[in-house]
Amino acid sequence: MEKEHSRSDELIFQSAYSWEDTFNNITDMITIHDKEYNIIHANRAAEKILGLPFLISKTAKCYDLYHGESTPPKGCPSCECLKTQKPVAFEKYEPHLNKFLEIRAMPQFDSNNQLIGVIHIVRDITERKQMEEEITALKKHLLTGELENEAAFSSIITRSKKMRAIFQYIEAIAKSQKPVFITGETGVGKELVSRSVHLASGLKGEYIAVNVAGLDDTMFSDTLFGHKKGAFTGADKDRQGLIVRATGGTLLLDE
Repeated sequence: MEKEHSRSDELIFQSAYSWEDTFNNITDMITIHDKEYNIIHANRAAEKILGLPFLISKTAKCYDLYHGESTPPKGCPSCECLKTQKPVAFEKYEPHLNKFLEIRAMPQFDSNNQLIGVIHIVRDITERKQMEEEITALKKHLLTGELENEAAFSSIITRSKKMRAIFQYIEAIAKSQKPVFITGETGVGKELVSRSVHLASGLKGEYIAVNVAGLDDTMFSDTLFGHKKGAFTGADKDRQGLIVRATGGTLLLDE
C-alpha cells in the first residue's frame, strides 16, 4: 500500500512539473487573475514583460501592470469577461507597455461551476502591426507617383520611368527599421542606392560603407565590433567598431 501511495505521489509530482514546465515555455504572456483583479499566477513570458517577481504578491493588480492604471480602465478585457462570464478577444495598442497586443480573456470556474477568476492570454503583435502599417504606407506612396525627397536621389542621374518607380519604392521603405537587401551586378550602383536609402530615411547618424569581402575573419570582427586597449598584442588604444559608429545612421555591408 505504501508503495502504491509513493508511486501515486510521484506521478502527481511529475504531472504538476510537466504542466508547470509547459506553462512557462509558452511564449505568449499568460496570467491568472482572481475576481479582485489580483494576478495569482503568471508564466515566465508574463513575468519578463510585466516585471513580476517569481512569487506574486496579492498587491499585483492586472490593471496596474498591464495598463499603468490605479483602477480597471474602460474596455478592460478582464472586466468584460468577469461581467459576462464569457470569453473576450480583441486587439489594442497598450501605451503603458508600448506594444500592440492580441488579448484573450477566458472565465475560470471551480468544480461547482462558480466563477473564480480569469485566464488572461496576451500575444505581442507589435511587429505584425508595424509590417501592416508599412505595407499600407508603401501602397499609398506608390499610388501617388511623386517623390517627397528628390534630393535623396540627386547622385543617380536618370530619365527612366522605371528608375523613378524604383525611387518611389526606395522612399517608401527607407523609414522602415528593417534591414534592406540590395542586389545587382558589379557596377550597377548598389552603393548609390544604399546612400539614397539613408538620405530618404531621415536618419541623423552617419552613412558608413564597408567592403566586407575584403576582410578576413580577424579584420571582420575588429572592423565591425572594435576592440578595447590591451585586447591583443598591438592594441595600444580603444578602437570603435563601425556598428557603434553607425548607430542612428546606416551601415552598408558591401559584398
